Amino acid sequence: MSEPIKFLNFINNLKVLKGENITYSEFAKALGIKTTSISKRLSRNSYINEKEMKLLEDYFKIDASCSFDKDRFIKLHYYKNENLKHIIENPLISEIYMDREVVKNMWNVNVENLRLIAMPGDKMEGSPSYQLHIRNRDVLLMDISATDINFSGIYAYETLGGTKIQISNVSTMTDGNVRFYYTNKVYSDEIRTQNRLNDLGFKVIGRIIKNLSFIHI
Repeated sequence: MSEPIKFLNFINNLKVLKGENITYSEFAKALGIKTTSISKRLSRNSYINEKEMKLLEDYFKIDASCSFDKDRFIKLHYYKNENLKHIIENPLISEIYMDREVVKNMWNVNVENLRLIAMPGDKMEGSPSYQLHIRNRDVLLMDISATDINFSGIYAYETLGGTKIQISNVSTMTDGNVRFYYTNKVYSDEIRTQNRLNDLGFKVIGRIIKNLSFIHI
């Protein structure tokens, strides 16, 4: 193993390679340990050792040394905002790889425009639909080229000179005002005029296209 790999990074990247969810019990079975031990390792954000890697490679039939070649896979990076790095990056997930062809065929987006961003807060929790259920600190896939809110969707946006960031459903109304609404019904919908958005320094940074948090801590 050329360099240490964190447990959670391995699980998320294995999801990409295998195209299926990986459960705690499957990892425990592969390593010959109890499921509770996997939970503890994940909560400590620990690394996989060489012996464990060999067991995982044999069980899941992969080769970790060549799984993520640059021609096939792209390493995704977090959206950069130094003021809010502690909010928009999840320290438990430092890297995620995705298959270039899957990205192209599934979402028809340029891989160079993809960024990771962690959900800041609980405003998008509470929906019974998995696609809309985004929990605090979930890692999301964002297309930074999609900033036109005339097309309704889930967007990330900055205000107050980039010192505040939010993610919510956004739609432009027929009168030109913008509606912000949340799947967590603790929060009421908000409607802002264009003048008010200008005063706030409203800036759309991208559209959310996928929740990548396969395992919640």
